[in-house]
Amino acid sequence: MERTKTNVMEEGKVSFKKVGGGSLRLGGKIIKPGQVFTAYPHEIPKSFRDLVIPTGGTVSWKEQDKQTKVETPPPIKGKTPEFTIQPHGKSSLWFDIVDGEGKVWNEKGLKKEVAEKFLANLLEK
Repeated sequence: MERTKTNVMEEGKVSFKKVGGGSLRLGGKIIKPGQVFTAYPHEIPKSFRDLVIPTGGTVSWKEQDKQTKVETPPPIKGKTPEFTIQPHGKSSLWFDIVDGEGKVWNEKGLKKEVAEKFLANLLEK
């Protein structure tokens, strides 16, 4: 019995050709320049859409962008964050900037003057 390949495309998949340089990693496979492949339009990253040309079917990228658009919630107005200056460990020379939730905003301990300037800058924004 001979092996035969069947090229049955799933519904919604489109045939694309990769043009331009670089490789595209898609679904665990590496797509080289000039290679023809099939994929769903929403699987193509936005950064590669200018390097991919549909060869079978038509693709409207604007419709794809509308479907994947995520709305970010508006910032909460009227609520100002609370920041305080606290000693860094047991030292009396170094200080940390801490918000109302207990998160430290600086990586290393700061001198008192530098911590006060940092706190003033945070409260301005």
